[in-house]
Amino acid sequence: MDTGPKQEKAISGLKEALAKLPNREELEAVAAALEANDPEGALRILRQQVGAHETIVANRQPGRFKGRLIVGQEFFEPLSDDEIRDLIAE
Repeated sequence: MDTGPKQEKAISGLKEALAKLPNREELEAVAAALEANDPEGALRILRQQVGAHETIVANRQPGRFKGRLIVGQEFFEPLSDDEIRDLIAE
């Protein structure tokens, strides 16, 4: 399935909203929309059930790991021809 930015956003919203499903009928409606290859429709169903006033947003905190991941200088050096061939061969 080819996913563009719009579908990826809808799928992301679906993942967050699935935890809030209160009953089987709602889950079946979402499953039917997904089977019809309509993640945006499934997201609409979930938002109706969760509440129109609630927005589903990611809990991402930019910069949360700043300074915690240390990468050595060799990471930034170009790959050798042998390393490139090994990556392409796999």
